[in-house]
Amino acid sequence: MRLMEADFYLTKDNHIVTAHNFNHLSKITTFEEFKKSYAKGYLTPMTFEDLVIFMEQHPDLHFITDTKFTDIECIQI
Repeated sequence: MRLMEADFYLTKDNHIVTAHNFNHLSKITTFEEFKKSYAKGYLTPMTFEDLVIFMEQHPDLHFITDTKFTDIECIQI
């Protein structure tokens, strides 16, 4: 696969994280809680910075991105 999708979300402590279908994580407020929510799963919690590093390591990979926020402050972050 060379095309992947990533949704961006902003935690209460202003970390941009990636997840798909964040609805089940709606009670998570901090980045630490976000990381813990994936501790027992097969997915790796990633920040925006982690995604950039991953993309640098895989230059032939492309992402479709999405954000669930419409608040201007969140979008600017």
